[in-house]
Amino acid sequence: MTNIMFIGTEEELRAAFEKAGWFQPSRLNTASKLETARALIEARGYNEGPMSILLLDGRAPDLAYQKGNNTFAKRHHLRIFRRPETFDGKPVWVCSSTHDTGIDFSDRDRTFIHKIDPDIDKERAKVVNDLLYTGMIRSIALVERPDIPQNATNATGDSLRTDGGMAVLLFQ
Repeated sequence: MTNIMFIGTEEELRAAFEKAGWFQPSRLNTASKLETARALIEARGYNEGPMSILLLDGRAPDLAYQKGNNTFAKRHHLRIFRRPETFDGKPVWVCSSTHDTGIDFSDRDRTFIHKIDPDIDKERAKVVNDLLYTGMIRSIALVERPDIPQNATNATGDSLRTDGGMAVLLFQ
């Protein structure tokens, strides 16, 4: 479920997230799996930890960012997808933002998964606030989307609650 829209260039997005202290994830490979295991065992963060790839309209995200909470089990995640539209000549992006609150074992998938905070509007507010503090946002609006379900579940069965709104951020 997307809940944030960005209007700006890829360079503007990258610069803002870097300035706000967000990190791009590592690719999932042997080295990142080992570092993930070490972070879990040592109960510490891993700013560049790998993220699962989730799709929008059958496409992987164009950009992904995360921000840690001093533990690998609790992280903020963003998956950002470029849309074909433009607004005033600037690219349009939509984002799915979630807050990992712990790790659980999925019997269905036979692997460890992150559990998320079901109130995704709080995560939307966190991302918006982080980017506002960078000084790189010209304007912001919260657009109502009455057709968005206010209660849903994600692919791993976690509950999602939302007011259905989408924060729209226009970069300088």
